Amino acid sequence: MSQSGIGNGPAYAAVREFIAELVAAKRAEPTDDLLSGLTAGDLSDEELVDIGFVLLGAGLDTTANMPALGAFALLSHPGQLAALRADPGIADHAVEELLRYLSIIPFTVRTALAMDANDDEDLELNRTLPDREFDAPATRSST
Repeated sequence: MSQSGIGNGPAYAAVREFIAELVAAKRAEPTDDLLSGLTAGDLSDEELVDIGFVLLGAGLDTTANMPALGAFALLSHPGQLAALRADPGIADHAVEELLRYLSIIPFTVRTALAMDANDDEDLELNRTLPDREFDAPATRSST
């Protein structure tokens, strides 16, 4: 077992080695990214590798699962799917709405920071948004 309690199989060791090499490269030649920024602080290489694992897992899990959840939501709401098929120009809003409607991170809180010019309701900025019904395509127009 590693210090993080994850395990020490060959795949884990290979990924850990890759992230350790990445941390060393970012310390030697920082670029404009989060990991480079973290190397400028007082974190140890071990801490940076652990953070790298968290970042990798967070990015991989959300990216891998959100398309399936989006398809599930659209198939569960045939009217919304039909509206999207009828007007592909609303796809950008549909993606945003799908990310809001179904999240693989159950403790995510979404907060309104600015109003969309097309919104017809007043929202208090910096207030947690209430859960609403899924309204991606049908309530929006591409025009």
